Amino acid sequence: METNKKGVILCLLAAFCYALGPIIGKLLYSTGFPWQVVVCCRGMIPAVLVFLFALFFARNVFQIKKEHLHLFLLNGLCFGLISLCNYCALYYINASVATVLLYTLPVFTVLLSRFMLKEKFSVTKIIAMVLVFCGTVLIINLTNMEDIAAHPGTMIFGIPSVVFGIILGLLSGLLSSLYTIFTRKLNCHYEGWTVNSWCYFLGFPVFLLVGAGPIASFPWQPSLVFFIIITALVGLAAYSLYSLSMQYINAGKASLLVSLDPVISVTLSVVILGEALTLLQLLGCLLVGGGILVMERGYACYRYFQCRKENAS
Repeated sequence: METNKKGVILCLLAAFCYALGPIIGKLLYSTGFPWQVVVCCRGMIPAVLVFLFALFFARNVFQIKKEHLHLFLLNGLCFGLISLCNYCALYYINASVATVLLYTLPVFTVLLSRFMLKEKFSVTKIIAMVLVFCGTVLIINLTNMEDIAAHPGTMIFGIPSVVFGIILGLLSGLLSSLYTIFTRKLNCHYEGWTVNSWCYFLGFPVFLLVGAGPIASFPWQPSLVFFIIITALVGLAAYSLYSLSMQYINAGKASLLVSLDPVISVTLSVVILGEALTLLQLLGCLLVGGGILVMERGYACYRYFQCRKENAS
């Protein structure tokens, strides 16, 4: 019982740290940080720290099989692109909306799993997909999207910045679904620590490619370096606490608990950033949250039986 309680507490702390990411990102943007600097430092600093830790204390992380290398590569690429899309969307639209759009992944996961994993549609999956789709429509507020714009009137590639932000937010959800599928496959063969570590290792080149120029040209000051390091450490804490929690509770339960992230993030967006949500948008957040919970419970059962099948073969 005590072990289970410890796992739950660690997982809830991880969800809180994950939720802090968009809030801190918005605060850094308000001080003049480009989104490329924020997201790339947030990805590269933990990648270096995780690599050093694995090199000196957990070398078993590097013991992966060649036949799984392509899955690790695809997973790492998705990991990097998810962060880039999410934090770029965060620059152009409200933090609450950007976070919830990231969690539209159940819709994409259901559709992609049908073709990539040959999974059949089920009542659970259809319910989750409908809940998330309806919630997303309410949150975006198609009748007046400028309400969620961080920079109203700005044009990006000839389209309103708010539309550009929404597209990137939805793209982050699509990439997250791919990441979920690849992670499912890898989790049947490796511990979560190994899978997550390789996400940082292989995501590092993506962050470096996008952020090298802006990071080099940014007018750094000691206080700014301190804030960006704190941002990176919060992200690393979320990842570490989540991985550690799975030593005490099963992956299905951990995944379900950490899905509270968008609920916490939306709450913090309202309290700390002063973002306002209409009643319909709040209803949309609840629908997306409900879809996530339905999907996570279904996934926990699926993963158990799928791993048993693969291990048996």
